[in-house]
Amino acid sequence: MNLEQLKKFRIRDHRELPEQVYERMTRTNPYLKQVHDYPDLLLPHPTLDQIQQHWEPLRERAERVHVEIGCGSGGYLQAWASQHPQDAFLGFELRFKRLTLAARKLAQAQLINALLVKDRGELLGEYLTEKSLDILHVNFPDPWPKKAHRKHRLFSSEFLDRLLIFFREGGEIRFKTDHQEYFQMVLELLQNHPNYKIGTLTEDLWNSPLNEENIPTEFERLFKSKGNFQVGFLTAHC
Repeated sequence: MNLEQLKKFRIRDHRELPEQVYERMTRTNPYLKQVHDYPDLLLPHPTLDQIQQHWEPLRERAERVHVEIGCGSGGYLQAWASQHPQDAFLGFELRFKRLTLAARKLAQAQLINALLVKDRGELLGEYLTEKSLDILHVNFPDPWPKKAHRKHRLFSSEFLDRLLIFFREGGEIRFKTDHQEYFQMVLELLQNHPNYKIGTLTEDLWNSPLNEENIPTEFERLFKSKGNFQVGFLTAHC
């Protein structure tokens, strides 16, 4: 799908439904309501005005700007934001429960340099101006393993091209995945792209010296406890 098609799939605000319908839905999934409990940290249905009010001030005063696509329950984002209070962090996620848990972590840590949005990462251009992004974090994205579904993967030549207008000089992509075929595909995309250069690289992060500085995601911790889990990690600069 192109960007205009993706915008059409944004979920409407459930609070606009008839009250009885909304209450019935929130009894089934309480996170439909709880996702609105953190208005300064989480935009469940971001509008242009909300972006200007909540995100742009963070971005404008930050030393560096980070975006995480698929931030899950927020452990990775919270750790980075805690370690780099001078930077601004924007996390994209689609699931109500994960967003609520992520916002809860940010609130408990009393962080004021991060914002979560319920939106697709492909639409990050609506949140950034030219030359405003320093680091893009992508951890364990859906690999869409079936050949017929690979067109849905986040990474593509077109996606890398679109990013270039937003990266500042020396901008960085940080990518982790446990899906080896997807890792090789992204590596080849970056190696063959004239505007990106591979920085750090390992196909087995946990057995690499790079693991000393690795900040694991919740997904990563869970599967590491089960063993037989190999993580590829790379950085690329433009």
